[in-house]
Amino acid sequence: DDEAWLLAVTGAVPPEGRLPVSFPRSMDAVRAAREDVAGDAEPLFPAGHSVATPDNPPR
Repeated sequence: DDEAWLLAVTGAVPPEGRLPVSFPRSMDAVRAAREDVAGDAEPLFPAGHSVATPDNPPR
């Protein structure tokens, strides 16, 4: 919600969470991936990726 986003952006609380889906490296990677093979393309950010900061180490 808006309040949670605002608290994370202003630094009142550390941003945390993990991606629920993968993000491809490029449109070329999407075009080259085979639809019938799961995990065929190497993602830029895989599902489950999170960002660590000095105040928020990875778990």
